[in-house]
Amino acid sequence: MIITTSRKPSRRTRSFSKALSAYLGAKYITRGKRSFHSILQDALMDDGHLIVVSERHANPSKLTFFREEEEIFWISFTTSNPPKLYEAHYGEIAVHGSNELARDLSLFLHATPERTRKTIEVGQDTIKMRLDDEPVIVLYLRGYKNVERE
Repeated sequence: MIITTSRKPSRRTRSFSKALSAYLGAKYITRGKRSFHSILQDALMDDGHLIVVSERHANPSKLTFFREEEEIFWISFTTSNPPKLYEAHYGEIAVHGSNELARDLSLFLHATPERTRKTIEVGQDTIKMRLDDEPVIVLYLRGYKNVERE
């Protein structure tokens, strides 16, 4: 899985993206002037999964999930404090929640239903990414759409 940003991201968006990639154990690629197609090709050579972090008013605000060059779903959000996660955390992820977004995240991340060190709790209004039961990234949901089901 690869995580990148939209072009010319703010420092806060870059920091958020790097923390998200560390949490998910994904590869972070600096976008720079690279084309979106070039980033997609890198994702295809990896496992075919790509997350693009977009921003609004210099803050991270949207995650768009791609599999094999196709957009699957997106999440728009706000977040308060920048996450402080710098080293990669590999291993299985558990996703807990009973809504469509939880199911989509679980499928995209190949999550396990078992309790693990990394747990993503998906509620109606928040997504809490926990490491050893401590929330390290909290997203306050503003919107979600599965474009595959249109």
